[in-house]
Amino acid sequence: PQIAAAVGNIVGRMARPGRVFLILVRHGEAGKAATDAARELTDAGRAAVRKLGGNLILLEYLPDMIRCSPLVRALQTAEILQGALGGDIAMDATDDLAPGCTDATFADILLGETPGSTVFWVGHMPDLGRYAARLLGLPAEISLRPGEALGLDVDLAVDPPRASVKWGWKPS
Repeated sequence: PQIAAAVGNIVGRMARPGRVFLILVRHGEAGKAATDAARELTDAGRAAVRKLGGNLILLEYLPDMIRCSPLVRALQTAEILQGALGGDIAMDATDDLAPGCTDATFADILLGETPGSTVFWVGHMPDLGRYAARLLGLPAEISLRPGEALGLDVDLAVDPPRASVKWGWKPS
């Protein structure tokens, strides 16, 4: 019954023309390394991302594209999600999602997404939280823990684009 209810509600959650369903994913828990860019996911981080992938499958949140920061921990998170969701999903590692990206860069990426599509962005705090708050019209950034995901229904027809929260997931 729970799966049937979830499947029955899919149409209302997926992106529609003029809109994008954007799932923001903070990379999984990462360990220490010689440089920040080289930090890899911990075993717990990998497990949490695999669990997120399983939940996305149950809800049929299958992306048309996964975009990620090129830093190792974000790239590993994106690759785990890609594998968990079937592996046949386009992936783009872009410096535009690296730490320190600006709201203007986020807006450029978002406006370049295909209307009606579902996209995942795998990145870092505080950038993802700051841009999520901007899309939602909130005054302060949203905090996303490692491995946490937030699904936003983004209206591209308004300037600036606005979103509403449709789904959230926190690792246990």
